[in-house]
Amino acid sequence: MSAPTASPHFKVMVRAFADEPVELLAFGRQGSSVLVSRTENGHIIGFPEANVFRRNPSLLRRLRRALEGGRSADVSSLWRQATRYTI
Repeated sequence: MSAPTASPHFKVMVRAFADEPVELLAFGRQGSSVLVSRTENGHIIGFPEANVFRRNPSLLRRLRRALEGGRSADVSSLWRQATRYTI
């Protein structure tokens, strides 16, 4: 599914495989999934709503640093500070 160019979108961060924080664009929801894409015109996938959070640049940086440093306990703790994204 491709994103329509006129569709409103919101920057979010998702908790991806191995707790990796990834910035994406949210376009809406389908069932219990949030529809996200890397770019405005990119391929859209459904991501579990429990793993989609409001974009927080400071938290995103701290998550990336903790993940790169191999501090998994810090990563888990930081994710608990994230605010769930709601549409």
